Amino acid sequence: MFSSFIALRTAYGVVPIWVSWYVVAVITWDLGNNFWTEMAEWRYLLLLVFVYLWVHMMHTVLRFVFDTGLKWLIIGRRTPGLYPWDKSSYCLRWKIFESLCADSLHDLRFLGGSAFLPFFYNSMGSKIGRRVCLYPTGADPPMVEPDLVVIEDGACVNFAHIICHTNTLGSFALNHIVIKSGATLSTESRIMGGVVIGSDSVLLEHTLAMVGDVVEPGDIWQGWPVRAIAKAEDVAAAAKESEGGKGVTKQDAIATNNDVVVLPLAPKHANVKGYGTY
Repeated sequence: MFSSFIALRTAYGVVPIWVSWYVVAVITWDLGNNFWTEMAEWRYLLLLVFVYLWVHMMHTVLRFVFDTGLKWLIIGRRTPGLYPWDKSSYCLRWKIFESLCADSLHDLRFLGGSAFLPFFYNSMGSKIGRRVCLYPTGADPPMVEPDLVVIEDGACVNFAHIICHTNTLGSFALNHIVIKSGATLSTESRIMGGVVIGSDSVLLEHTLAMVGDVVEPGDIWQGWPVRAIAKAEDVAAAAKESEGGKGVTKQDAIATNNDVVVLPLAPKHANVKGYGTY
Protein backbone atom coordinates (compact mmCIF):
# COMPACT_ATOMS: atom_id res chain seq x y z
CA MET A 1 0.00 0.00 0.00
CA PHE A 2 2.83 2.36 0.87
CA SER A 3 4.55 1.59 -2.47
CA SER A 4 1.31 2.33 -4.31
CA PHE A 5 1.02 5.67 -2.55
CA ILE A 6 4.62 6.55 -3.46
CA ALA A 7 3.88 5.67 -7.11
CA LEU A 8 0.82 7.92 -7.07
CA ARG A 9 2.87 10.64 -5.45
CA THR A 10 5.45 10.39 -8.25
CA ALA A 11 2.72 10.54 -10.88
CA TYR A 12 1.26 13.56 -9.12
CA GLY A 13 4.55 15.36 -9.74
CA VAL A 14 4.06 15.32 -13.53
CA VAL A 15 0.48 16.56 -13.36
CA PRO A 16 1.42 20.16 -14.35
CA ILE A 17 2.91 18.98 -17.66
CA TRP A 18 -0.07 16.77 -18.46
CA VAL A 19 -2.60 19.46 -17.55
CA SER A 20 -0.72 22.13 -19.51
CA TRP A 21 -0.90 20.07 -22.70
CA TYR A 22 -4.65 19.64 -22.39
CA VAL A 23 -5.25 23.27 -21.45
CA VAL A 24 -3.32 24.39 -24.53
CA ALA A 25 -5.30 21.93 -26.67
CA VAL A 26 -8.58 23.34 -25.33
CA ILE A 27 -7.43 26.93 -25.86
CA THR A 28 -6.30 26.35 -29.45
CA TRP A 29 -9.31 24.23 -30.46
CA ASP A 30 -12.24 25.81 -28.65
CA LEU A 31 -11.08 29.41 -28.52
CA GLY A 32 -8.72 29.64 -31.45
CA ASN A 33 -10.71 27.30 -33.69
CA ASN A 34 -7.40 25.81 -34.74
CA PHE A 35 -5.84 22.47 -33.83
CA TRP A 36 -2.49 22.72 -32.06
CA THR A 37 -0.66 20.80 -34.80
CA GLU A 38 -1.55 23.56 -37.27
CA MET A 39 -0.03 26.33 -35.17
CA ALA A 40 3.40 27.79 -35.72
CA GLU A 41 5.92 26.07 -33.48
CA TRP A 42 7.03 29.23 -31.70
CA ARG A 43 3.43 30.21 -30.97
CA TYR A 44 2.65 26.78 -29.55
CA LEU A 45 5.78 26.66 -27.38
CA LEU A 46 5.20 30.20 -26.10
CA LEU A 47 1.61 29.37 -25.17
CA LEU A 48 2.63 26.07 -23.56
CA VAL A 49 5.31 27.73 -21.41
CA PHE A 50 2.89 30.47 -20.32
CA VAL A 51 0.19 27.97 -19.35
CA TYR A 52 2.70 25.67 -17.64
CA LEU A 53 4.00 28.46 -15.37
CA TRP A 54 0.49 29.18 -14.08
CA VAL A 55 -0.45 25.53 -13.71
CA HIS A 56 2.83 24.72 -11.94
CA MET A 57 2.33 27.63 -9.53
CA MET A 58 -1.17 26.44 -8.58
CA HIS A 59 0.08 22.86 -8.32
CA THR A 60 2.88 23.92 -5.95
CA VAL A 61 0.53 25.90 -3.71
CA LEU A 62 -1.92 23.00 -3.53
CA ARG A 63 0.92 20.61 -2.74
CA PHE A 64 2.09 22.76 0.17
CA VAL A 65 -1.49 22.95 1.49
CA PHE A 66 -1.90 19.19 1.11
CA ASP A 67 1.41 18.43 2.83
CA THR A 68 0.59 20.78 5.70
CA GLY A 69 -2.67 18.93 6.26
CA LEU A 70 -0.83 15.62 5.97
CA LYS A 71 1.60 16.70 8.68
CA TRP A 72 -1.18 17.42 11.15
CA LEU A 73 -2.97 14.20 10.18
CA ILE A 74 0.05 11.86 10.49
CA ILE A 75 2.16 13.52 13.17
CA GLY A 76 -0.04 16.04 14.93
CA ARG A 77 1.62 18.56 17.25
CA ARG A 78 5.00 17.48 18.57
CA THR A 79 5.67 17.84 22.28
CA PRO A 80 8.93 17.47 24.25
CA GLY A 81 9.59 14.02 25.65
CA LEU A 82 11.06 10.58 25.03
CA TYR A 83 9.98 8.55 21.98
CA PRO A 84 11.89 5.24 21.91
CA TRP A 85 11.99 3.58 18.50
CA ASP A 86 10.74 0.27 19.89
CA LYS A 87 7.93 1.68 22.05
CA SER A 88 6.60 4.81 20.35
CA SER A 89 5.00 5.15 16.92
CA TYR A 90 6.28 8.72 16.51
CA CYS A 91 9.51 7.84 14.68
CA LEU A 92 7.64 5.67 12.16
CA ARG A 93 5.03 8.37 11.54
CA TRP A 94 7.77 10.98 11.17
CA LYS A 95 9.63 8.93 8.53
CA ILE A 96 6.42 8.19 6.65
CA PHE A 97 5.62 11.89 6.52
CA GLU A 98 9.13 12.75 5.28
CA SER A 99 8.86 10.09 2.54
CA LEU A 100 5.49 11.35 1.37
CA CYS A 101 6.43 15.04 1.46
CA ALA A 102 10.01 14.87 0.22
CA ASP A 103 9.24 16.99 -2.86
CA SER A 104 7.76 19.86 -0.85
CA LEU A 105 10.60 19.82 1.67
CA HIS A 106 13.06 19.92 -1.23
CA ASP A 107 11.26 22.89 -2.85
CA LEU A 108 11.51 24.98 0.32
CA ARG A 109 14.93 26.16 -0.87
CA PHE A 110 13.17 28.39 -3.42
CA LEU A 111 11.43 30.27 -0.59
CA GLY A 112 14.62 30.96 1.40
CA GLY A 113 14.89 34.49 2.78
CA SER A 114 11.31 35.40 1.83
CA ALA A 115 8.25 36.02 4.01
CA PHE A 116 6.64 32.86 2.62
CA LEU A 117 9.03 30.50 4.44
CA PRO A 118 8.20 31.70 8.00
CA PHE A 119 4.52 31.60 7.00
CA PHE A 120 4.88 27.97 5.91
CA TYR A 121 6.67 26.96 9.11
CA ASN A 122 4.11 28.79 11.22
CA SER A 123 1.42 26.72 9.53
CA MET A 124 3.47 23.68 10.51
CA GLY A 125 3.34 24.69 14.18
CA SER A 126 6.38 26.88 14.78
CA LYS A 127 6.29 30.37 16.31
CA ILE A 128 8.26 32.73 14.11
CA GLY A 129 8.06 36.48 14.64
CA ARG A 130 8.27 39.42 12.27
CA ARG A 131 11.26 40.45 10.14
CA VAL A 132 12.89 37.05 10.50
CA CYS A 133 15.38 36.16 7.76
CA LEU A 134 15.19 32.39 7.46
CA TYR A 135 17.53 30.28 5.31
CA PRO A 136 18.45 32.93 2.69
CA THR A 137 21.13 30.59 1.29
CA GLY A 138 19.21 27.35 1.84
CA ALA A 139 19.34 24.64 4.49
CA ASP A 140 20.32 20.99 4.62
CA PRO A 141 18.28 19.76 6.31
CA PRO A 142 15.64 22.47 6.78
CA MET A 143 13.89 22.80 10.12
CA VAL A 144 13.00 19.20 11.06
CA GLU A 145 10.63 19.77 14.00
CA PRO A 146 9.07 23.24 13.48
CA ASP A 147 6.52 22.66 16.26
CA LEU A 148 9.28 22.92 18.85
CA VAL A 149 11.02 26.02 17.49
CA VAL A 150 10.43 29.60 18.62
CA ILE A 151 12.16 32.40 16.67
CA GLU A 152 11.51 35.94 17.87
CA ASP A 153 11.42 39.19 15.89
CA GLY A 154 14.44 40.26 13.87
CA ALA A 155 16.43 37.04 14.15
CA CYS A 156 18.53 35.74 11.26
CA VAL A 157 19.14 32.07 10.50
CA ASN A 158 21.56 31.45 7.66
CA PHE A 159 22.60 27.98 6.41
CA ALA A 160 22.27 26.65 9.97
CA HIS A 161 21.00 23.39 11.44
CA ILE A 162 18.15 23.55 13.95
CA ILE A 163 17.77 20.05 15.36
CA CYS A 164 15.25 19.54 18.17
CA HIS A 165 15.87 15.79 18.54
CA THR A 166 18.63 13.60 19.91
CA ASN A 167 18.99 9.91 19.21
CA THR A 168 21.20 8.13 21.74
CA LEU A 169 21.27 4.32 21.79
CA GLY A 170 17.70 4.13 20.51
CA SER A 171 16.41 6.68 22.99
CA PHE A 172 14.84 9.31 20.78
CA ALA A 173 14.07 12.60 22.56
CA LEU A 174 12.47 15.90 21.52
CA ASN A 175 12.99 19.28 23.16
CA HIS A 176 12.27 22.96 22.50
CA ILE A 177 14.65 25.45 20.86
CA VAL A 178 14.27 29.19 21.46
CA ILE A 179 16.00 31.86 19.36
CA LYS A 180 15.52 35.30 20.90
CA SER A 181 15.08 38.59 19.05
CA GLY A 182 18.01 39.87 17.03
CA ALA A 183 20.04 36.65 17.34
CA THR A 184 22.10 35.37 14.40
CA LEU A 185 22.99 31.81 13.43
CA SER A 186 25.81 31.84 10.87
CA THR A 187 26.56 29.33 8.15
CA GLU A 188 26.96 25.71 9.31
CA SER A 189 26.25 26.56 12.94
CA ARG A 190 24.24 23.87 14.71
CA ILE A 191 21.94 23.99 17.71
CA MET A 192 20.24 21.07 19.42
CA GLY A 193 17.22 20.48 21.63
CA GLY A 194 16.92 22.53 24.80
CA VAL A 195 19.14 25.37 23.53
CA VAL A 196 18.22 29.01 24.17
CA ILE A 197 19.91 31.64 21.99
CA GLY A 198 19.84 34.99 23.82
CA SER A 199 18.87 38.33 22.31
CA ASP A 200 21.40 39.89 19.91
CA SER A 201 23.79 36.96 20.37
CA VAL A 202 25.76 35.42 17.51
CA LEU A 203 26.83 31.88 16.69
CA LEU A 204 29.70 32.14 14.23
CA GLU A 205 30.44 29.68 11.43
CA HIS A 206 30.82 25.99 12.38
CA THR A 207 29.67 26.52 15.97
CA LEU A 208 27.84 23.84 17.93
CA ALA A 209 25.50 24.58 20.84
CA MET A 210 24.96 21.31 22.67
CA VAL A 211 21.82 20.04 24.37
CA GLY A 212 20.70 22.45 27.08
CA ASP A 213 23.23 25.22 26.33
CA VAL A 214 22.12 28.79 27.02
CA VAL A 215 23.76 31.56 25.02
CA GLU A 216 23.64 34.74 27.10
CA PRO A 217 22.27 37.91 25.46
CA GLY A 218 24.91 39.65 23.37
CA ASP A 219 27.41 36.76 23.50
CA ILE A 220 29.43 35.72 20.47
CA TRP A 221 30.16 31.99 20.39
CA GLN A 222 32.54 30.10 18.17
CA GLY A 223 33.94 26.59 17.88
CA TRP A 224 33.25 22.93 18.28
CA PRO A 225 33.71 22.47 21.24
CA VAL A 226 32.34 25.94 21.77
CA ARG A 227 33.49 28.94 23.78
CA ALA A 228 32.30 32.52 24.22
CA ILE A 229 34.84 34.81 22.56
CA ALA A 230 33.31 38.26 23.03
CA LYS A 231 30.30 40.41 23.71
CA ALA A 232 28.60 41.94 20.71
CA GLU A 233 28.66 45.44 22.22
CA ASP A 234 32.44 45.17 22.79
CA VAL A 235 33.03 44.28 19.16
CA ALA A 236 30.79 47.14 18.04
CA ALA A 237 32.65 49.57 20.31
CA ALA A 238 36.02 48.38 19.01
CA ALA A 239 34.90 48.79 15.43
CA LYS A 240 33.66 52.31 16.15
CA GLU A 241 36.94 53.21 17.86
CA SER A 242 38.92 51.80 14.96
CA GLU A 243 36.92 53.85 12.49
CA GLY A 244 37.72 56.93 14.58
CA GLY A 245 41.37 56.62 13.59
CA LYS A 246 42.85 55.11 16.73
CA GLY A 247 43.79 51.92 14.89
CA VAL A 248 42.30 49.45 17.36
CA THR A 249 41.17 46.24 15.69
CA LYS A 250 38.31 44.06 16.85
CA GLN A 251 40.73 41.25 17.73
CA ASP A 252 42.86 43.61 19.87
CA ALA A 253 39.81 44.89 21.69
CA ILE A 254 38.66 41.35 22.45
CA ALA A 255 42.12 40.32 23.63
CA THR A 256 42.73 43.36 25.87
CA ASN A 257 39.26 44.04 27.22
CA ASN A 258 38.99 42.58 30.73
CA ASP A 259 35.21 42.58 30.51
CA VAL A 260 35.27 40.01 27.73
CA VAL A 261 34.84 36.50 29.08
CA VAL A 262 36.63 33.71 27.26
CA LEU A 263 35.26 30.55 28.78
CA PRO A 264 35.26 27.00 27.37
CA LEU A 265 31.70 25.70 27.49
CA ALA A 266 32.42 22.14 26.43
CA PRO A 267 35.23 19.68 27.22
CA LYS A 268 38.19 19.68 24.87
CA HIS A 269 38.77 15.96 25.26
CA ALA A 270 36.95 13.36 23.21
CA ASN A 271 33.34 12.80 24.16
CA VAL A 272 33.33 9.11 25.04
CA LYS A 273 29.67 9.00 26.01
CA GLY A 274 28.39 10.64 22.87
CA TYR A 275 25.49 13.00 22.48
CA GLY A 276 23.60 11.03 19.85
CA THR A 277 23.16 11.34 16.14
CA TYR A 278 20.79 13.55 14.19
